[in-house]
Amino acid sequence: YGGFGAEVISLPDGQALRVAALGYEGALADAMWMKAFFYYADRAKVDPRLKLLKAFVERVTEIDPNFAQVYYWAHTLLSFGRYDLENIAFLEDATWFLKKAVRQFPNQYYFPYQLGFDYYFLYPHADPERAKDWRNEGLQWMRLAADMPDAPESLAMELTGMYSKTGQLDVEIKYLKDI
Repeated sequence: YGGFGAEVISLPDGQALRVAALGYEGALADAMWMKAFFYYADRAKVDPRLKLLKAFVERVTEIDPNFAQVYYWAHTLLSFGRYDLENIAFLEDATWFLKKAVRQFPNQYYFPYQLGFDYYFLYPHADPERAKDWRNEGLQWMRLAADMPDAPESLAMELTGMYSKTGQLDVEIKYLKDI
């Protein structure tokens, strides 16, 4: 992407970019994040599919996998900035970044919490059978988040309420006994 409507012919892979950074991975990751930001700002209205946004953000996380803010940013843009009930591709991309963040930051509650929120509340519920599966996956992610040392205490109570709303009283009772 070259700006003002020009498209990228190729975007080097993360490993090539790390080598090219010559030890300045953080600076290159910042520059690539700004490139992703400007790409979004420039293309959001004319290309709602944002074909290259995921690639830009993926490169940033490959160059500097500890750049936590970019995972938050990508998730927010892709889930809330482009959310469409008819096409969940953006939400799937958003949760893809969150799952990558969970692997990178296994002790931070926010990423599994947000995955739980997305699966439980945001995924379309047009197909009741599929919606039940999504809610159950959301509960699993929420449980993982609630069990982390940095999770707020209120999350455990939020989770028990979610179990109750889905009719999983046995799981709710067992969870309450565990905490």
